[in-house]
Amino acid sequence: MNKYYLLFLILVLGASFATAQVHLGVSGYAQKLSLNGDSPEDQIVVAELGYGAGLSLGYFILPEIQLTLGATYDVRNNQVSKILPITDSLVPIGNFRLTSYAVPVGVRIFGGSKTWYFSSGVTLRFHGNASVNAIDSDSSYSVSSAFVKVEGSLYLGFGYMFKIGNMRVVPELRYEQGLSNILNGEPLATLPPSPTLRSTGFSFRLFAEYAFGGGQ
Repeated sequence: MNKYYLLFLILVLGASFATAQVHLGVSGYAQKLSLNGDSPEDQIVVAELGYGAGLSLGYFILPEIQLTLGATYDVRNNQVSKILPITDSLVPIGNFRLTSYAVPVGVRIFGGSKTWYFSSGVTLRFHGNASVNAIDSDSSYSVSSAFVKVEGSLYLGFGYMFKIGNMRVVPELRYEQGLSNILNGEPLATLPPSPTLRSTGFSFRLFAEYAFGGGQ
């Protein structure tokens, strides 16, 4: 019985690798990720347009299921505004910028047409420089020491893949929710003790991938 099961397993794995297809390409995206949690007193942090670009890799383990891996340079921008009393109007007082190296790991699950898909996965960000630019004085200062080195988040999205020869062009809309506090607890003058901030928002991504091998 065991030998027949082993033979069956070998045949299944052989068929899987024969029909497997690897996608290798580049990606670029625009994103709006806000910082939710503790905000400075009488201030609000609003997401502004950020961006990212890098490499993408996909591997079909089944005709409808593709594992994905990315490596991107990631920039998040946020505006800090003061809330005026009585009117509750906002006056921008500074701009916050955080750079990271992001590694999204996930899966695409395709429908019967092999074009529309649902995506899900996790993103690890390795933080680089964090800085604040004060609008009134036009001066910039680093706050990198107040941020953790690694941040984790969960993403959900959907996209569409269409073919141009051996190229696959893939637009995708993605929602992302931070799972961890991006602050390390270092005191900041404008924040309460032990503040918590998590990143959340949307991105629109475009992949251009070259298909190697058989399969889809």
